[in-house]
Amino acid sequence: ASHQEYITGKEGDKSFPKEWPKTKIIVGMKDPLRDESLILMEKMTKSEIDCECTILQGFRHGFMNTEPYIRQS
Repeated sequence: ASHQEYITGKEGDKSFPKEWPKTKIIVGMKDPLRDESLILMEKMTKSEIDCECTILQGFRHGFMNTEPYIRQS
């Protein structure tokens, strides 16, 4: 199964393998994928995967990749 099937639930409602690693999801409040991130966390939690989600207020998608472009003050 592809990782996408775990997120979307295609081909039935798949559960995660028990050996899935502990997972930390970090998403911005303005990220268009925020809701999908929360759905993923819920599915992982239901599969008894150790999962944590942090939502950062005011941040958009890709914010972790912008640091090299932000001028130091």
